[in-house]
Amino acid sequence: MALTVGLIQAGVVGWGIRYMIRMSERREQQHADRHDETLRALDQQHTSTMRALEALIERTAPSR
Repeated sequence: MALTVGLIQAGVVGWGIRYMIRMSERREQQHADRHDETLRALDQQHTSTMRALEALIERTAPSR
């Protein structure tokens, strides 16, 4: 009887550890995905800002 309880406890602990590892990997992947999304948004914003700056420079540049 004690052996059965011990095996069940070991199984539950093993399952819990595997579950925690999977959830940790999932959170890590979600973080990486959000980071990539943020970088893409910042790149788009930078491109837009640079285009606006170039247009402003062209409009305000002295005529030659």
